[in-house]
Amino acid sequence: MNKKNYSFIIFFLLFGSLSYFYYRFDFHLDNHSLFLSLSTFLFAIFSGFFISRQSRRYSQLRDEISRFDGSSSVLYRFSGLFGSKMQEGIKKILTKHYNLILKNKAWDYSLTHNTTTITDMMLLIEKAIGDRTLKSIKSSGLTSLFKSFTFMELSRKKMYILRLERIPFLQWWLLTSLAAILLISIGAIDSTGLIISAMLKGAFSTSILLVLVILYEFNNLKFFENTIGERSAQDVLDIMSKRK
Repeated sequence: MNKKNYSFIIFFLLFGSLSYFYYRFDFHLDNHSLFLSLSTFLFAIFSGFFISRQSRRYSQLRDEISRFDGSSSVLYRFSGLFGSKMQEGIKKILTKHYNLILKNKAWDYSLTHNTTTITDMMLLIEKAIGDRTLKSIKSSGLTSLFKSFTFMELSRKKMYILRLERIPFLQWWLLTSLAAILLISIGAIDSTGLIISAMLKGAFSTSILLVLVILYEFNNLKFFENTIGERSAQDVLDIMSKRK
């Protein structure tokens, strides 16, 4: 979700809740302060836990994307030891892989579609080298190439698992229930005609809903759209195009 959408949501929630609380909210809840305290405590505990968990998931995924793309750069650079023809072949395969990510604006394109990037590069290397005996430096380079393949495959598997690690329905139900109780408890506080009280209630209610929005964005890996995969993919393309 981009900044314009966030700004619109915040403005709409603030203005709507302020108007609603200021003009009319004609019900009262016995012991609403007790419900408010309990629901605030529980909502803070659970939302903090889930946001921390999803943030850690995002960080792990970012690290795996960096490792995969770093291995791609290593493959391209070390393939130059075996001649320009082989390096161009690797470049062609990797360019196709990363262009699909940029074109579809989907860092997980290779996880959701059938791709043969790693297989194609391995076949290319096998065809180019065959049974030839290599000198020491080229032999070391070939070992680095196959290590890169190993790292890429492991990172891909980890990314696939992390992508599936989302918040279950039961946990979403718990959070939304606590948020609803909290909003009802806030609404039970009388603020008719009191602009400051209405503003505070509106700001608090908006914050609660934004916590759910942020958690939803984290859960769907959309909180930092442009920094997951796409910029890293562009960096690899820049390296292969000699711009870096």
